[in-house]
Amino acid sequence: MRDNTTKTIFWAFLTPDYKAMIEQLEDMARQGWMLEKINSFRAKFRAIPPQNITYYVDVFPGSGVLDADDNPRLMEYRKLCEESGWHYVTSRGHLQFFCSSPDVPAVPIQTDLEIESNCIKSTVLRSEYLGMLLFFIYMLYHVFRITRFDYRDLLTFTGIASDYVYPFIVIPMGVWFVYIIIWHIKLVRCVKNGQPMPTPSLKSAKLRAGIIYLILAVFVIIMFLAILGDAVTGAPYVLFALIPLPVGLMVGLGLKKFFKTSNNSKKNKVVVLISGLIAAAVLASFLTLGLLSGFLGRDYDEIEAIPADYLVLTLEDFPGYKEADIKMNSLDRHMSPIVPEQFDYWEIGENHQSISSEYYRAVTPYFARKIFVGKLEEETRYGKMIDAPASDWDADEAFYFRDKQQILLIKGTVVIYVDGDFDLSDPEMRNVVISKLLVKQ
Repeated sequence: MRDNTTKTIFWAFLTPDYKAMIEQLEDMARQGWMLEKINSFRAKFRAIPPQNITYYVDVFPGSGVLDADDNPRLMEYRKLCEESGWHYVTSRGHLQFFCSSPDVPAVPIQTDLEIESNCIKSTVLRSEYLGMLLFFIYMLYHVFRITRFDYRDLLTFTGIASDYVYPFIVIPMGVWFVYIIIWHIKLVRCVKNGQPMPTPSLKSAKLRAGIIYLILAVFVIIMFLAILGDAVTGAPYVLFALIPLPVGLMVGLGLKKFFKTSNNSKKNKVVVLISGLIAAAVLASFLTLGLLSGFLGRDYDEIEAIPADYLVLTLEDFPGYKEADIKMNSLDRHMSPIVPEQFDYWEIGENHQSISSEYYRAVTPYFARKIFVGKLEEETRYGKMIDAPASDWDADEAFYFRDKQQILLIKGTVVIYVDGDFDLSDPEMRNVVISKLLVKQ
């Protein structure tokens, strides 16, 4: 049965716009809803007779993440507010929510703009600037990734999302940070000129937060879909990358409960926080690696069957190896939006003969060239390359490695890498590769 005595709504405001919350809270009271509880993105209300209620949202430095809900400073502050005619409703971090009855005039909580400004700077703005610093470090990491391009990022949904989509997150975050800086400048000017601190309208505050949070939500959804895309197209083990999320959530909730109920010193709580973060990282790594090793482990005594449409090379494809007895093999097929066809196969015969082949078909020659160059750089780290006659290989460009037992070539949108225990420059061996992997493209 639906509970008509309570209502929960989506609640999204940028932290500097906390004064705009007052307008919405008072509007909800006129509609017959009284604030009961609030968190980062939700606000819970209970039904009351419609009435005019005055709200006040204040910033108090002694109510941070590490501060207990019943710490003496916070209790004394709320007591003084009660004596001034303000009834405590709820809190969210440093924000304290109060209301007063319409028939009982309340004394303003903050009368000194400079003191209020200092409270904001030491709590709200400090948190926002810390967020700027962390985001700056995150963007430096992405710049490093982009400048050190890895062709393997083109082979997965998550790699493409990280390299080509996520850097655009700088746009909403940049707008957010610019707004914070502008708001900070306005606050300093107001204190200097003795004017009331800047208060945004409810409409502009909700529009600003709505746009930024919507864009951030789109990025989160894109990354989730990228992980899901890899999971259903040949790499289900990427789902284990999500393991740190529930582990971090459980540890975070546990730490939050401990901090809010414990009156230990902040120094001790910082030690507990660091220990908790280290424990969460160790636990997440242990679970991820343990489950991943168990998932990827397989019995190599069982030979995998190769579907007819898979573009791979086997020992029996080559002259002299028609009766090769396969001892073990491994077959992987993947895809990504940029490289929709990928085959990676290797096998070892009873007499230790081996063959491995990698086949990549990109959507455009541009991305095929990216893969080719990346693979070429990778192989030249381990040995000298030798020019292979491109016309002989029916390719745009080709190179041998390791005494011509390895070949890397590109033709149009296709990149092929072959590693065998025989001379691939031999016409018979070369024709096998061409007929199996290039003619069928």
